Amino acid sequence: GTGVCATLRTAAGAITEPFDAVLFCGGRTSRLPELGFTTPPHGNLRLSPRTWVIGDARLGSLGQACIAMGDGLLAAAEVVELIRWD
Repeated sequence: GTGVCATLRTAAGAITEPFDAVLFCGGRTSRLPELGFTTPPHGNLRLSPRTWVIGDARLGSLGQACIAMGDGLLAAAEVVELIRWD
């Protein structure tokens, strides 16, 4: 099946998290089309129920990830890699 894996760079180092699917796609992350994602002009990319990617891809960065747990913000990270497979 389709899957998504993101590598997030946090203050504590890089972590890689797999996700079942992209649930919501938005934002302006310029490398997403080459990965097969379609992005509206505005919004964000939701990787999972608790992870969102916001912002633009600049200087090789895919954007910023906000990892939410419940209603609180657990961590903020830079998304350095996003891999999709079918």
